[in-house]
Formats: sequence, structure tokens, C-alpha cells
Amino acid sequence: LREEGLTMDGLRVSPREVKDAHDGGKAVVFLDVRSPGAWGESADQLPSSVRLPLTDFEAHADELPRESELVAYCT
Repeated sequence: LREEGLTMDGLRVSPREVKDAHDGGKAVVFLDVRSPGAWGESADQLPSSVRLPLTDFEAHADELPRESELVAYCT
């Protein structure tokens, strides 16, 4: 579940790649890395996503599932 295009923050994947991975049976966990304020102001929230503000990521990285593909997103 990786694309060759590197960005400043890591690897970028397309929605199609995520769908294909999910449809292919891979476990995919969505990480909502928006700030609490941005999360509360938005109507766009994936019900099954894990909320982990980017500012708290390092402190909680060891709690994330290692057996799943992690897809971080923000708006």
C-alpha cells in the first residue's frame, strides 16, 4: 500500500490504493491526525478512524496496531 511519490511527511497513497488494499483483505486503520479543534469543526469524520492528533503521535505511536496498514489523513 505504497506509492513511489515521497512527500515531506512520508508516503502518499491514493484513495484507489487504499480501496484496493481493503478489498484485497488487508487490514487498514485510518488515523485522523487533525487537531482537536479542526476535528470538532468538521462534518467529515470517519466513524471507524482512530483519532490521534499529529502533535500527540510520537507519544502514542507504540499503541498503534503493527499488523495493519496505517493511513493518516487530515482535511
